[in-house]
Amino acid sequence: MKQTVKWLAAALIALGLNQAVWADDVSDFRENLQAAAQGNAAAQYNLGAMYYKGHGVRQDRALAQEWLGKAC
Repeated sequence: MKQTVKWLAAALIALGLNQAVWADDVSDFRENLQAAAQGNAAAQYNLGAMYYKGHGVRQDRALAQEWLGKAC
């Protein structure tokens, strides 16, 4: 029983940390979106990479290609 509780606690901690990372990704996405809209090529590249990998946003390869194209 004690072993089960330890594993459950570890899993809950891991899930909580994952949510914290996701929140950071969402914040980074929003910042890059604002800068990209103003023509910042580095932010446009970052958005392309985020869309490609699905960091902070749903994975969308078409939008990734669009933003990466704007960055060039």
